[in-house]
Amino acid sequence: MYLKSFFFYCLCLLSVNNDLNAQTTPLESIKLDSIQLKADSLKKADNLVNWMGVWLDLGNFYRKRNGDRKKMIACTDSILVNIWRKPYTKTEQIEWMWLFQTRGYNFKRLGYYLQAKESYEIAFAKSVELNIEDDEVGNYIFRELGNIYTRFGDYDQAIKLLTLFLKNAKNPDTKGDANADLASAYRWKNDLDKAEKQYQNGLKINGISELTNGLLLNGLADVQNQKDDLNACTETLNLAEIALADTSLAMAKARLIDTYTLKGDVFSKLQKKEATEAIYDQAIQLASDYYQTTKRREFAKIYIKKGHHYLKFQQTEKALDAFHHALQAVLPDFDTKDIYTQPDPARFYAENSIWQGLIGKAYAFEQLYQKTKNDQELKNALACMHLTNRVEDLIRQNFWNESASLSLLEERRNDRKKAIQLSYKLFQQTQDRDFVEMAFQLAEKSKSMLLLETIRGIDAKTELNFPDSLRAKERQYQDDLLLNRDALTKARTNKDSSAIKNLEKEERTLSVRYQQFKNYLETVYPKYFALKYDTETVSIAEIQEKLLDDKTLFLEYFLADEAIFVFAIQKNKVDFYELEKTTDFQEKIAFLVRTIGQFKEDFETFQQYKNEAFQVFQQLIEPIEQQQNFRKIIIVPD
Repeated sequence: MYLKSFFFYCLCLLSVNNDLNAQTTPLESIKLDSIQLKADSLKKADNLVNWMGVWLDLGNFYRKRNGDRKKMIACTDSILVNIWRKPYTKTEQIEWMWLFQTRGYNFKRLGYYLQAKESYEIAFAKSVELNIEDDEVGNYIFRELGNIYTRFGDYDQAIKLLTLFLKNAKNPDTKGDANADLASAYRWKNDLDKAEKQYQNGLKINGISELTNGLLLNGLADVQNQKDDLNACTETLNLAEIALADTSLAMAKARLIDTYTLKGDVFSKLQKKEATEAIYDQAIQLASDYYQTTKRREFAKIYIKKGHHYLKFQQTEKALDAFHHALQAVLPDFDTKDIYTQPDPARFYAENSIWQGLIGKAYAFEQLYQKTKNDQELKNALACMHLTNRVEDLIRQNFWNESASLSLLEERRNDRKKAIQLSYKLFQQTQDRDFVEMAFQLAEKSKSMLLLETIRGIDAKTELNFPDSLRAKERQYQDDLLLNRDALTKARTNKDSSAIKNLEKEERTLSVRYQQFKNYLETVYPKYFALKYDTETVSIAEIQEKLLDDKTLFLEYFLADEAIFVFAIQKNKVDFYELEKTTDFQEKIAFLVRTIGQFKEDFETFQQYKNEAFQVFQQLIEPIEQQQNFRKIIIVPD
């Protein structure tokens, strides 16, 4: 790729305003003029290293003066745009490597993870080309890129980079951090044995600080909790609590919040009712001291865990209150103390905690109905579930953004399983078709998100005819809205009326521009728009309208952990079934898929295939066949 083309490509990836002259103070203008003169002088002398250093120094000036990372990135843009030749010497190429590390770090701090990943990958490629492996490169390039790969679900690449980080780590705490990061990648990959071993290796390092010790102990306890080794987990958390006892250290306080939260999970599993409530309260109090506000998603996560604990012990009103607090933590304007009031969906954004808080309230209202037999509680549950649709749509539209990860997708599917199970339960109690429709919409959205996961790896430019420049423009609109929303959240938390007014006006402007952009995409790039933004799902009524006659049966399946849910739709009839999911069900399906068409000359395999297929038929079709009258069947699998 030619150098100029490469620079243009890099600029297309930007999602920030890179005009250094925009909104500068008089002091900044003087500094900028001085830097420009110095840079011009160094360019005439062909001093590439110091010329790059001058622009990076200016970026650090902006960052230290007012924390402006966008201008820091704009300074690196100036290097990419104005560089007059390729770096040739090793010293120049090393400076080039650190330039992209700096870009990656600042993009990451702004939350632009895709751009951060792309910049770190260039820095890593240059380190490989120059054969540089040392403690500094390991800490600032291998580690950062490895953790971004973990975030994006590319666990094998994460493990490769983090292994390099560990290999080059020198001091004890850096080695401990490397073991913790590598263990986290194994944990997200669901290789719990390797994760546990990696945490234990970190704990064996001599000379690690109590802070690093606490980090490793928390990670080890998390793995032990996932493996249901609760006694060992409790002992590990007690050690973590001792290691992080010095809460005068901010990082110790932050990690101790995690310790208390995880301890609450374990106590709840051990049926320690009062101890669980007390430790969650400790986590919330410590988080309040640390963050100096309760309007953060970290609080929502604790309240959601606390709410599910209360549900387990039939403390329904407390559960409702906990889920209500979770929603208040992530919705700044939702301040009502009335737990029966639901939030305004116009204030929703792509935040999983909003979805979990709403579905938690739905569970609590259903539990309240069991106690009171008041139909209004079921209506409250349905209202909460309807609101989850808006959050679901927003999450779908943001699934391709920088922070989306495969682990989030799996978390969303697990949440949908719970919601469909709740819908079935409510339908059984009321025979209200609204609950069937709700479950059906959740199943359809689950399939659409699975499709998005599949196409996420597609080259949008070649296979969807969607250019990189528009992808960059799309990210810019999304990032600007996200940054404005973060600023608006802070302003509302601080009750800054002037800032709120200005930021709300800016959000309206940005939203209009983004909508105009989406309208353009719908017209010019309909395939891309349909996959990314078309959140409409087919309704049961629409399917019934398409069925030719009342002898055609439409079956759609949804697999939960312990059951299989089936929507049986005919022209004038709808049924909703829960079928048993045998322990060997997935194994049978895998065998059928693996061996179909491969037994032409193998009679024994054919017999086995026939037997397995009949058993699957008995499980999936026969129970429904006995209750339905049909001649033709249409099957939509999960």
